[in-house]
Amino acid sequence: MRTVSLLSLLSLFLLFTGCDLTEDDSMTVVTSGVYIANGGAFGNANSSLTIFNPQTEALQTLPPAGQAGFSSYIQSIEVGPRGRLFVVFGETATVDIYDTPTNERIGQITGIPNPRYVAVNGDRAYVTSQDYGVDPSDVDVVDLTTSTVVDSVDVPGTPEDVEVLGSTIVVALGGFGSGSSIGIIDANDLTVQTIDIGCTGPRSLVRDEDDEVIVFCTGIQTGNPSTSSPGAIRVVDPSTGSISDEVELTTQISSASFGQHVSYSSAAEEAYALLADGRVLRYDTATNQIESRLDVAGDSPGAVGYDDRNELLYIGRLSPASPFDESGTVTVHERGGAAVDTIQAGVAPAHIDFSINAR
Repeated sequence: MRTVSLLSLLSLFLLFTGCDLTEDDSMTVVTSGVYIANGGAFGNANSSLTIFNPQTEALQTLPPAGQAGFSSYIQSIEVGPRGRLFVVFGETATVDIYDTPTNERIGQITGIPNPRYVAVNGDRAYVTSQDYGVDPSDVDVVDLTTSTVVDSVDVPGTPEDVEVLGSTIVVALGGFGSGSSIGIIDANDLTVQTIDIGCTGPRSLVRDEDDEVIVFCTGIQTGNPSTSSPGAIRVVDPSTGSISDEVELTTQISSASFGQHVSYSSAAEEAYALLADGRVLRYDTATNQIESRLDVAGDSPGAVGYDDRNELLYIGRLSPASPFDESGTVTVHERGGAAVDTIQAGVAPAHIDFSINAR
């Protein structure tokens, strides 16, 4: 199954880039960029992007070194199809679009209150929005040919991560350790079905290679054992809303940056989750089993990503002295957890994603 997944990934890449494998049988897919969103702090205008090229070990910072940070904290990033990077800014209600080969901004989506996460399907993007005013939270539909919001659908709870499978949109509704539901939206008529999945704080979603959606619930730590709960994992069939597997954890899923809790490697068919005890959970999405819990001691983790082409784990870490004012780091680990490198990052590394290239 892993071989099929990698070939599918390569096929999609070639489709979007117009390359022809018949011209060069030795062409391979490589990781061309490690994108690190340094979230910064609310109101401090100190967020940034760190871009690491694993082929050359070159580092690029946006905005460039010496300039002020972005005017908003970064909530999340998403490397999508066609070499586009989506950067979600909470305070400015914007989503910036970058071209990953050049790292130049090529577009901007505006007018989405407190955007959280984005999922892309063709020329449509779906952005979760937490509105703390009189209006309910919603999922906004964006036409990427014009970068404009063309529709929206109200959702209950506190929407966080979002995934799209054809005409089905799945939304996690349990931000900040609240609730126990996800929403399943029909993209054709924007009707919403709410499903209680029986775990506290559904926040992160993974669409696996079998078109299941794996929901990671954070749990909640209140300081009182009677009201606290550990994290959990649910495997959901989005076509029916049924739960096919349940895994209970012994601790919460937690991010020191309040950003990325979980990442997914489609080629490896593995999800990685940050645990509150400092370890990283590796979950096999092909077998729906916990594969391991990795000991990766270091400063507080706030982001995680796995480069399946180089079999390297990246962990964003906040500064222990001043987490939301001083620059953090990203530690690089072998598959088994041993640290092999450290990358200088910006303030509060909060999300990690990867771009690929064929050569």
